Amino acid sequence: MKKVELSLDIEDACVVISLVSAVACAEKKHPGFVNTPEQAVSVLGEEFGEFAQAINDKDFNKAENEVLDIMAVCTRFLKAKTKFQEGLSNGCN
Repeated sequence: MKKVELSLDIEDACVVISLVSAVACAEKKHPGFVNTPEQAVSVLGEEFGEFAQAINDKDFNKAENEVLDIMAVCTRFLKAKTKFQEGLSNGCN
């Protein structure tokens, strides 16, 4: 596995750490993720709906958690790109 070194300010580092944690939790809770890109869109839509509801409820702690769930779904989609279709790479293999 290739390693990358990054220099981040503390706020960005906290976001990255939160995302890595959200992905790890999602992978533990739902180890199979999805079988098709369309299923990923469905999961993403569900998470976005929960985010919108939290915003409508003015529950910003829940909204933050839902944003992390959205980011985790997107990250898992990118990690599964070869499972779905070749050619989605951005060069960071």
